[in-house]
Amino acid sequence: ENPQRVATNPTLAWASSIWFWFTGGACNPGETCKPSCHDVFLGTKPMCAGDVQANRKYGLGWVTNVINGGLECGGAGQGKCDYRVHSRVRFYKHFCGILDVSPLAEGWTEEENLFCNEQNNYVQAPPQVC
Repeated sequence: ENPQRVATNPTLAWASSIWFWFTGGACNPGETCKPSCHDVFLGTKPMCAGDVQANRKYGLGWVTNVINGGLECGGAGQGKCDYRVHSRVRFYKHFCGILDVSPLAEGWTEEENLFCNEQNNYVQAPPQVC
């Protein structure tokens, strides 16, 4: 009932970001919610027919789609050249380098799994029950 508290209370801000990461956020009664960022990043979310049709691929690109897809994915924004998307991928790769881990799981490609410009966003293709 007081959403402004998230902006002024650091504990609440962190708690809300962790909640979103593991749940995909809130949705209206009767709607299917977006998947959790955690599950699409790790590739543990079951791939539904609607996800395949929307060309969603596990990884950072799908995470971006869950968080900001309507602004940055599926033809929204500037696509792959959108500075927000490009910066996010660049920082992700930078931190993977610091941690000495690959930014791509086996079989993944940068184009399909780090970017979301080829994925339909959730405005274009709402989440579906598997």
